[in-house]
Amino acid sequence: MSEPTPTLRNTMYLMTYRADGRRCLIHPGVDAATQAEFLQLMMFATGYAQGATGVQLHADGWVMTHGHTTLTDPNGLRPKFDTLRNAAIRQGIAELHGLTGSVFSRNGPEETEVLDTFTMVDKMAYLMTQPIHHHLVADRSELDTSPFYRTTPAMLGKTLTIKLPACLTAKFSRTRYPSEVTLRYTPPAGWEGPARRKELLQTLYARSLRHVSRALRTRSEKGIPRPSLARTLAVSPQYTPPREQPDALSDDKPKPGARHFIPRVAGGTRDERKARLNARAIFRAEYRKAWLEFRAGNRDVEFPDGTYKMRRDHNVQIAALAS
Repeated sequence: MSEPTPTLRNTMYLMTYRADGRRCLIHPGVDAATQAEFLQLMMFATGYAQGATGVQLHADGWVMTHGHTTLTDPNGLRPKFDTLRNAAIRQGIAELHGLTGSVFSRNGPEETEVLDTFTMVDKMAYLMTQPIHHHLVADRSELDTSPFYRTTPAMLGKTLTIKLPACLTAKFSRTRYPSEVTLRYTPPAGWEGPARRKELLQTLYARSLRHVSRALRTRSEKGIPRPSLARTLAVSPQYTPPREQPDALSDDKPKPGARHFIPRVAGGTRDERKARLNARAIFRAEYRKAWLEFRAGNRDVEFPDGTYKMRRDHNVQIAALAS
């Protein structure tokens, strides 16, 4: 049994989705027509999954080897959102680039629970400038014209209507997608309203500048050549960046053998983070106890609140919801 993690309602997350084999499979393409359809695909897939789950999206930031999403999950359906969106992206990218096989890592998405909205806003600012951080583009002017899928501050609070892209209309598709979907990125809780929205935009701008300055300083200190968007896009979707490569085509994965702690909780105070990690440990212990009873034949056993897959597949009882 793999280690379970709780899927709780009204929880904020930073999600990470990695391409299979660390390849550049999430490639926007070289020509303008392919790039336009790629962006339409990413927005359609995101809106389609959002409409089916009610997930509240805050920001997206994708480069060729991986992507990040910040969101709030009001209904405890975040895994379904991941499944629906990634399936549509996988089908569309396969059609766009003539690929076969997996697009996303078989290890599945990585989740980090975000405990406060100020940390969430900082994560949003990072995603909005991610191609600079990964040295895929040289500066903000090149970022604005790049084809990488990312949320911009102007998209917050607006409802966008996205048409079905041609790459999702293949006859072999198992899913019949609607002709159009709506997509909406919203501020985190507590940042709604005109006054708070203005403050949010100012905060995003300030923190974006900080992330850009940090990336440029890293480029200078490590002697990383000035990136070229044309050179970046020229690589094949099947290209696997070497782990020692110091530019943006390499992702955030640690080198083999390196000691690396992947945080699962971000923001809040030290005590709040410890409390959330302890709560996760308690969840895993209760889940395993219930799962062993279920496997032994007890179909009335109660699973802890936050159980998703067993509730979806076997309609098990959930302790907090049983009453």
